[in-house]
Amino acid sequence: MENKTFYAIINICVVTHLVIVTIFVVCLIYRASSPTTNDTNYTMQAKVVDVDTASDTVQIEDSHGEIWEFFGTENFQKDNSVIVLMDNQGTSTIYDDEILSVRLDPFAD
Repeated sequence: MENKTFYAIINICVVTHLVIVTIFVVCLIYRASSPTTNDTNYTMQAKVVDVDTASDTVQIEDSHGEIWEFFGTENFQKDNSVIVLMDNQGTSTIYDDEILSVRLDPFAD
């Protein structure tokens, strides 16, 4: 009788351990596969104001009159409308914001 009780306790412990490990693994998989939110990114529309092929730079102007510059002139021409993905670096000032990517605006005239 004591043997049966001992094995029943061992079985309960093993099953409990397996359940805990399974829950832990499922939580790790969910956390690794779920998208993260990045509250520091934003988009803006801008207009190309200058393309300098000699230095491979493009200057754009946003709706507030701020001038931004990035490298890579191959797809851009003056007066193109562009969509810009920016990173505000977690600050309230725009002077440390960074251009992450620039794409031609597919909906521009």
